[in-house]
Formats: sequence, C-alpha cells, structure tokens
Amino acid sequence: MGIIVLLALLSLSWRRVGRRVTLYLFTLQILLGLLAIAQGWHPPLAHWLCAVLGWVLLMAANGIERRHPDSTLPVWLAVVAILLTGAAYGIGEHAARVGMLTDNFLYGEWVCV
Repeated sequence: MGIIVLLALLSLSWRRVGRRVTLYLFTLQILLGLLAIAQGWHPPLAHWLCAVLGWVLLMAANGIERRHPDSTLPVWLAVVAILLTGAAYGIGEHAARVGMLTDNFLYGEWVCV
C-alpha cells in the first residue's frame, strides 16, 4: 500500500482535488500502520516520523490552498511531503527486507541479514 500512496503523491498532489484523494489514501495507510503495530510489528521510528510529518504537511497544503487559492506554498508543501513520504517508503522497505520489524530493532539492535 505504501507504493500506492507514494505514486498518488507523485501524480496527484499538484492539484487541490488530487491532494485530497491522496490525503485519504495516506490516512488509510497510517491507519493500517497503526493496526500493524497493534498486531506486534515494530517499524523504525524514522519511518513513522517521516510518514506522519508528510501527512501533516499534506493536510496543511490543503488548508492553505482553501484559504489562499493563489498561493504557491501548497505546492511546495506537497513537494516536501513527497520527499518525506519517499523517505518513509524507503525506510519501511529496507526494514522489511532485512528483518528490522522485530522486537530486537525496537531496542536498538540492528539486525542485518
């Protein structure tokens, strides 16, 4: 699902409607991540920080564009959100690939295979 959110950000976030659709997908992804944590997965903290910060910036871009439709700030916030989401995706993929989603990683023990 992470790749879907990233691709939606890359392709849809330049327009107001696209950012709104992407925000819904992003919110669903974060809710699925919370469900995974509840089931015992432990993603790296950097993954969560990048994802949540990107989500917040995308919400801010939507709010700013509603109030100031001629501003270019929403586009720049969307660009930063794309970069943060790309970083979150990369960190999550790396963690899944090398087995960092266990309790060992949560306590600072890097398990590299």
